[in-house]
Amino acid sequence: MKDTIYQSNDAQQGKVTPFEFNEEVVRVFDDMISRSVPGYRASIELAMVLAAEICQPNDHIYDLGCSLGAATFALLNQKALPQLHITGIDKSIPMLHGFQKIMQSQGHKPTTDSLPLHYESINHQQHVLDLEEADLVTMAFKPSKLVLLNYVLQFIKVEQRAALLTDIHKALQPGGVLLLSEKIICENQEHHAFIDKLHLRFKSLQGYSELEIAGKRSAIENVLIPETYEAHEKRLKEAGFSQVIPVLTHLNFMTILAVK
Repeated sequence: MKDTIYQSNDAQQGKVTPFEFNEEVVRVFDDMISRSVPGYRASIELAMVLAAEICQPNDHIYDLGCSLGAATFALLNQKALPQLHITGIDKSIPMLHGFQKIMQSQGHKPTTDSLPLHYESINHQQHVLDLEEADLVTMAFKPSKLVLLNYVLQFIKVEQRAALLTDIHKALQPGGVLLLSEKIICENQEHHAFIDKLHLRFKSLQGYSELEIAGKRSAIENVLIPETYEAHEKRLKEAGFSQVIPVLTHLNFMTILAVK
């Protein structure tokens, strides 16, 4: 479904409420993120490449802030991967219900009737999938080989980010990897202004009007807090990661690999 949220009368009158992952956003989420985040699909493809490179049969993968499961479905449908146990975590109940509906449309039924949902024997690799509602800041992580944190950290309070990354590092097995994708800002203000202008042009070319772009920006201000790459690198190293590697940059969005 096409994202027309910020074409409303409220947006036209400047009455925009803070952004949240509610049912209205869930209905248009796939369209919204693909038209707003340059390089989004590339970050999902990288998750598949990483899983193929480092995962062994029955390894555990977290998809944190899984939303409607784009990354998880990419893994589940990749025939070259071994049998995996994937856990999708999200704080938004509407998102998890949307994920469940997609699973149902593909013929997958959970063994449980309510959250947390448990799925077994998915596709020919016999993958296992759990869907759970949780707050990443307070949840306990289980041992994992790969953790996906795509466009999620930016929605967590800045003062809570270091502890979360430390918890993820502790949960990763030796040689495990965190895949972190984030909107970033440039330390150089001139560079930042130019790249931000290009991002606005990107959204315009995706069919968003100036009104919609302004409405979304107003709604997400103080909800999504981006940081510089240098801030992310410093925090990841302080969390204990031995290697921090920027691997994808698309305008003001970056994907970073952090290796334990």
